[in-house]
Amino acid sequence: MEYDTSVLLKSIRTRAQLPDLSVFQEADLLDFATEELREKAFPFIMSLRSDFGLVTEEYVLDANRREYPLPVRAHGGKLRAARLFGTDGTRKPLPIHSIEAVLEQLITEGAYFEGDNLVFPQAPKTGDRLMLSYYLRPSRLVDAVTASKVLVVAPTNTENQVLVTLIDPVNTPQGTPVDVYSPLPNFGTRGTDFFVANGTDPLTQRFIIGPGANRIRVGDIISEAGTSIIPFLPADAHTYLAQLVVARCMDAMGDRSGLESAQMDVERAEKSLRTLYAPRSEGEPQTLVNRTMLGV
Repeated sequence: MEYDTSVLLKSIRTRAQLPDLSVFQEADLLDFATEELREKAFPFIMSLRSDFGLVTEEYVLDANRREYPLPVRAHGGKLRAARLFGTDGTRKPLPIHSIEAVLEQLITEGAYFEGDNLVFPQAPKTGDRLMLSYYLRPSRLVDAVTASKVLVVAPTNTENQVLVTLIDPVNTPQGTPVDVYSPLPNFGTRGTDFFVANGTDPLTQRFIIGPGANRIRVGDIISEAGTSIIPFLPADAHTYLAQLVVARCMDAMGDRSGLESAQMDVERAEKSLRTLYAPRSEGEPQTLVNRTMLGV
């Protein structure tokens, strides 16, 4: 079964009874879908499945460096958790304090947010590892014809680099940063912002370079960094996203009756998803919020 944006668009038009040549072009519907995905669908799924979309970024600490950038794609500018892994084998949570507490109470342990950075009040130990867990912000949805598909994966002698043979390689030009993700539920991300270089055969092959490149598999999708042809939701929630877009269309057209009906369908979809994921939604995960980042 396919789950890309061509299927999503068909579902939206069918549910809304929109003709192909309607007031909403495909680009409009994809923009609506991206907004509904980020603002409603993904946060709703996060509330039911605290594991979905959770990724980890690692930094090797240096005693001469106290500031470390926060992940730019963290949803809402928030961290789910921060942990320290010591060179001596110890593992412990990293307490996050407010900058006011650090300055007023002279706190020296843990860290604090300052702008787009996580800052250690005192120099960390060289070689310790900082692990930041966060929810990956869903990418902007784009037309399915703009992506490439991995046909063959060949390892190389270089770390964090693989050679791939692609279907539609023209969509993955050299020098363009790309994201790679699975087309299969749960649509796991192999990595983001990979560097691309022409392969031995520039007509069909590309080198994909960056941390996590070794996770790339046959069948994976490659698209321009920050974009995706698959909505970043569990497969069961794709129809929910389609229904949210239908409600958005009804509202934009001023169709009050259609909007009321669409909202009822949205509520039914949410009830169904709550029932589906109920056993997995016990407890609320702790979230570390950087309140100094814009938009938070």
